[in-house]
Amino acid sequence: MQHVIGLAKKALGIHPQQGVKPLNNLIHIGSHYHGYHLPHNFLTSDSICYCIGAGEDISFDTELKVMYDAQVYIFDPMPEGINHFQKLKEHTKKGKSLTIEPTVPFTYRLSEKQLEAITFVEIGVWDKKTNLKFFAPERDDYASHSLYLFQESNEYIEAPVDRLSNLMKMLGHSSIDVVKLEIEGLSIQLLIRLLRTN
Repeated sequence: MQHVIGLAKKALGIHPQQGVKPLNNLIHIGSHYHGYHLPHNFLTSDSICYCIGAGEDISFDTELKVMYDAQVYIFDPMPEGINHFQKLKEHTKKGKSLTIEPTVPFTYRLSEKQLEAITFVEIGVWDKKTNLKFFAPERDDYASHSLYLFQESNEYIEAPVDRLSNLMKMLGHSSIDVVKLEIEGLSIQLLIRLLRTN
């Protein structure tokens, strides 16, 4: 039946993206693998950006600070994200650069002062306040624990999570300009949960 509907739409000239206008002046922010596109003049120093999920690449998050001096908040309760942020702080304090992703290298370019202005919150984002099991990766080359992936490994750590609205209240925010969701295997499911509960 879907095939017939598809043929009918094609014959009538109906396209699924009909009426969708592309955004102009998009720029890529961050590394090749963990960067995102935003309109060039979309953010200012007053913009509040929540970057949910850090892992071992916070290039998008840090570039929001470098390029726009935005107010950046990174949320990740996992040791990989916490350790990577700490490693970046140590490198920056010593005046050393830190390069990530060997295949398509990205070098962090923020100052110590800019990095100090970024808030790292060791809490995950979920649809309620609780502690959840984050399962350990089964591969040595995989960078982070996951709520969804690796459940058969039975190796996990428990970490705190909370509702986005609670975290906003805690940080004194009534609105957010950018939300980055980079959660291993659950970004879409989390977005649906957030829209239903916040």
